[in-house]
Amino acid sequence: MQFDWMVPKVNRQFLKRIEGRPVELGRLEIEQRARLLFRLNYTKAQAVKRISDNIAWEYELSTLPAFHREVREIVEGVYKNTPRCA
Repeated sequence: MQFDWMVPKVNRQFLKRIEGRPVELGRLEIEQRARLLFRLNYTKAQAVKRISDNIAWEYELSTLPAFHREVREIVEGVYKNTPRCA
């Protein structure tokens, strides 16, 4: 016997609206982590390694997301555009 709540009913328009959100949120999180590590005086190489290792750990039971390949590019952008405090 199949129960009504066992069959997912997701609106197709809703799915289209949120289609790119996980990738966008992943990139935003990488940028935020890079800014934090910049303020903690991590070098660019250390920040890239730490963020890449964190993503690999978070997704170790599944495939790595597409934004994992963009870590170096995002970190370089943050380090280039963020002013140093004296």
